[in-house]
Amino acid sequence: MAAWPFLLLAAEPNGPEVHIVVDISGSMKKNDPQNLRIPAVRLVANLMPSNARAGVWTFGQYVNNLIPPQAATPAFRELATAKAADISSKGLFTNIGGAMERAAKPWLGKTQAGPRHMILLTDGVVDISKQASENAEARNDLLNRLLPQLKAENIRVHSIALSHDADQVLMKKLALETGGQYQLAENAEQLNRLFLRLFEQTTPRDSLPLRDNQFNVDEGAEEITILVFKAPDAKPTEVRTPDGEVHSVQQKPVSWRWHTETPYDLITIPKPAAGAWQIIADVDPENRVLLVSKLSMALAELPSVVLAGEQLQLNAQLLDQGAPVANAALLQMVNANARISGEAFRRELVLRPVAEAHFVAPFEVPALDMDYTVEVEISSPTFQRLRRLSLKGVATPLKASVSVDESGVAQLALTPEPDLFQPGSLQVTSELETAAGRSPLTMERSETGFHATVAAEHNGSYRLHYRVQGVTAAGRDVVLEMPALEWQVTGLAETPAEPAAQEETPAVVEPAVTEPENENPPATETKPDEVTTEPEEHSWQYWLVVGVVINVVVFSIVGGIWWWLRRRQQLTNKRIAEELGESGKTT
Repeated sequence: MAAWPFLLLAAEPNGPEVHIVVDISGSMKKNDPQNLRIPAVRLVANLMPSNARAGVWTFGQYVNNLIPPQAATPAFRELATAKAADISSKGLFTNIGGAMERAAKPWLGKTQAGPRHMILLTDGVVDISKQASENAEARNDLLNRLLPQLKAENIRVHSIALSHDADQVLMKKLALETGGQYQLAENAEQLNRLFLRLFEQTTPRDSLPLRDNQFNVDEGAEEITILVFKAPDAKPTEVRTPDGEVHSVQQKPVSWRWHTETPYDLITIPKPAAGAWQIIADVDPENRVLLVSKLSMALAELPSVVLAGEQLQLNAQLLDQGAPVANAALLQMVNANARISGEAFRRELVLRPVAEAHFVAPFEVPALDMDYTVEVEISSPTFQRLRRLSLKGVATPLKASVSVDESGVAQLALTPEPDLFQPGSLQVTSELETAAGRSPLTMERSETGFHATVAAEHNGSYRLHYRVQGVTAAGRDVVLEMPALEWQVTGLAETPAEPAAQEETPAVVEPAVTEPENENPPATETKPDEVTTEPEEHSWQYWLVVGVVINVVVFSIVGGIWWWLRRRQQLTNKRIAEELGESGKTT
């Protein structure tokens, strides 16, 4: 079962089909004054692999199919390069719904041949009329009629907003509910890089690792395409071959195809020589060396949007002409590694072999809001293959909050991010942790999410541990282990402690002291194994009573002796006196 996704990939004869929908409304004069939409469309068209299909639509008030969908042949690339020049900023309105419906029409009601992707670029909102009510109606029609059709046909919408004034709520919803990605371009200069990212998401291709603008080409390479991003004041790009020759756009072999635009150079080289190559230009993390070879990599698809706490698995397989590599000697020398990186995050993973040329590694999504780049590399001493994917991370799929009043009563709330999950699909399992331990806590469902009330019994720390299960807007089952929600309770009046048990001991001990001596307790049968235990300790009252009793006894004995000795002395003195008196009379 672990290898099943790769068997499907290896057997899939049809590549992806990508429909690009570009806004040409008048507002683009402001948001894209240099018309960088033209090189962005040309970039994607020229990077398309031969097994893919593509088409381009433009829209303002009306919709124009600039390039009909077709196979990505050399003729298509030439047509796309030429026709992209017709992209302008002359449209009067922004008919987003009409353009998306026209671009989806070739797919609707037809058997799916391969993955379907739509890339939507706009800087505005649904605008088909001067009447606000008509615009609102058109927007509702897009969401309530067309969007469900796109989902039913497995059409993924990837949206780019080229302005903060764009309808970002709409753009996000279109992407989230179809399993696509949403991007906000802060300026038109970002368009080419965003289009590259979406290209890699919609049309996966192998590439060669590029480090400090240097890369190695192996014997199996049939064609390479070098993408070099350029700064406005950059020197002309050059390429050094393994034999030390340096080529430029002005001086290059006839077989090379060198397409240059202001933002980038795109150089396609058939049958490249094996060995070490170098790009002589500024180093840019977005530079690429794409590869065509019989020895390739299949990388299982990952979700476009990933949620914090989600458990994912990277799956990669090495293929030879579309089938898993069976050469045992070769596989013994193969290593598979992955790098997952973002603005403030980087993680290295080792993929372990689990089946024939099949490698896997688990990955837990961190709690960070950022765009991730996933790079999976399979390599040996003789070759390297690299695949890239882009992921958009959501740090807080559910917003957890707590408020505590003066009496220590806490109101807990878990609120899902809008449009992230299918309505009613979420379930929450939670436990409350206190100083006494953990115990289950039921979270009640509400219109906004889940809530619970917890009354504090003592001062100190409280934690809510919770786990979330649900279905994303795009229909993906997820299980999320969320970080604990913690709060403190202070200022509660502590309940006075109950009187200690030993304070009641005198009432039990006292009868033993005052018991009549002649009262015998009833006879009891003592079993051999029974052990009678005495109280481990007595209270101070007990010892006071004992002390008084002892003193009374001692004083009674001492007093009795003293009285007896005194009485005896008195009797002796009296007898002596009587004897002396009688003696005097005789004398």
